[in-house]
Amino acid sequence: MKTIILTFDRFPLRMLGCYGNHWIETPNFDRLAVRSVVFDYHFAECLGGKLSRHAWFDGCFHFAKGSQQAPTAAEISQLLRQAKIDSTMMVECDANAPSDDTPDFEEIINVTGCDGLEIDHSHTPFAEIISRADEWIATSAESDDSKLLWLKSRGVPIPWVPPDFFASLYLDELEAELEIESDNSESMASVDTAKPTDDESTVERDEPQPFDRICGDADGSVHPISSDEWQIARFVYAGYVTMLDVWLGRLLENIEKNLSGQPVVLIISAASGQLLGEQMAEDEAQNALPEQLVHTPLIIWNSAAEHLGNRRSDFVQTVDMLPTILDTFDIDSSHVKCDGTSLWPTVINNERIARDYVALGDAAGNTGIRTRELYLTRTSANQTRDESAENEAVALFLKPDDFWDVYDASEQRSEDVARLQATLDAFLSSARVDRPVVWPELQTGSAAD
Repeated sequence: MKTIILTFDRFPLRMLGCYGNHWIETPNFDRLAVRSVVFDYHFAECLGGKLSRHAWFDGCFHFAKGSQQAPTAAEISQLLRQAKIDSTMMVECDANAPSDDTPDFEEIINVTGCDGLEIDHSHTPFAEIISRADEWIATSAESDDSKLLWLKSRGVPIPWVPPDFFASLYLDELEAELEIESDNSESMASVDTAKPTDDESTVERDEPQPFDRICGDADGSVHPISSDEWQIARFVYAGYVTMLDVWLGRLLENIEKNLSGQPVVLIISAASGQLLGEQMAEDEAQNALPEQLVHTPLIIWNSAAEHLGNRRSDFVQTVDMLPTILDTFDIDSSHVKCDGTSLWPTVINNERIARDYVALGDAAGNTGIRTRELYLTRTSANQTRDESAENEAVALFLKPDDFWDVYDASEQRSEDVARLQATLDAFLSSARVDRPVVWPELQTGSAAD
């Protein structure tokens, strides 16, 4: 068995065609999804934690235990080593930023690339990590030994400034969109997207600073920007997503070419989504755990599957990654104390994951609980804008209609708030002392659920 994991630090699922996007070109993600199991309700467990302590690697709910508590569970690298499975992690790095600390895989390779308008896309960080993965695939094809390759990508970084071709890929669509909205050409001039002359590129090569400002700073911060500027940033972001898709296509091509005679599992997921545009400031103020961040993609492809893929509406989380990986290698995980559940029976036999909700949080102490119809978040007092606040700020959003977490219905749905808080408190109490966590039943009491 060759198990290949591709994870992104940031990748909004709504940017993918297989998750409902209708205008960004992601043909390779979409082609893979048709042959895979796609999980529509996959959620992060803890935002803002260190890579080495991510639930992917030990299957534990870290947000419930506090950021200072050291993990006590066995990590995936240790379990693979005990099973004599070779493991390699390739970590995508920007030339200006070192990689995060990583779990103790047998081999860790830091892969460096550069972003920017003048950079050839083959030298961007994601292209470089895929090129290194190609080498691993070619070498691994020479033996039938079971191996794991983990590709840890930044996803769409901040700032998102891809090479010129991809940065300008969708700007013609922006121009057409603005022409429809405007009766004159003044609106086009206001966002500087006029058609280039023969000696002028679509994106100003000699002035990259506006893109850096609009698309974010190297420290990960994003400035408040005007509506017109956001239109540019949104289309440049789309270009970066399409560039990632192009290089995913190369990875898929090499897997099919070199590993066609061997059992292969490919898992693609993301640690978090990304807040974009004018929504950023409002969401951060109202909800520290916006759906755009915590609702992430999960796609699992099994080369041995004899049928087309399917979509699953089961609630799953990042804690489920560890037991799933162990199952792909037929490693007995009955002795492994983790909070997750293997998704492998779902992938191969369509077995259901019986969860009525997911619980999640972040390193700052914010917590939340998500059901089919409701999403309750509790923002800790030191995270709210109200400096006089002594208690957690509670918000309730109606799902799936209010994807953007715009309308707080907590005052109108007080019974729902009470029962969801009680369920969340019971979950946290178990997660702090039990492993595996004992999932309390979702408390009832309202006609909403």
